Amino acid sequence: MALGVGAFARRDLGSEQGHYTRQAESRTRTLTSIAKGLAIPALVLAVLAGIAYLVGSPHW
Repeated sequence: MALGVGAFARRDLGSEQGHYTRQAESRTRTLTSIAKGLAIPALVLAVLAGIAYLVGSPHW
């Protein structure tokens, strides 16, 4: 979800030239970078947890 919101924010910044201040653009880019940095590892961990569940569930 964070990746989707970040992509929407970047698209909105790109389409509205001159609508936002430079400071708002900079903050939005920073926040989307942080969200992406947190979302990708979370997605990888979720996939690994799903695989571990599928592999280990018959043994439980």
